[in-house]
Amino acid sequence: MEFESFGGLLEKAQKNIQIGMGQLDDVVGTRTRAINRQLKNVETLPAPEAESTLPEIIETKLIN
Repeated sequence: MEFESFGGLLEKAQKNIQIGMGQLDDVVGTRTRAINRQLKNVETLPAPEAESTLPEIIETKLIN
């Protein structure tokens, strides 16, 4: 009796995990597509403009 109960709990947990994984796959796919759409609009700054606009980032990168 106790083993049957344990087996039922395992099946229920497995089903919940599978549902959660499916939902996670949906969210990851949706968010990845949304981020990729936004990144298509990102432009690269030429080096001189980047240095004047983002000096602290450039300096940190050069130091490391």
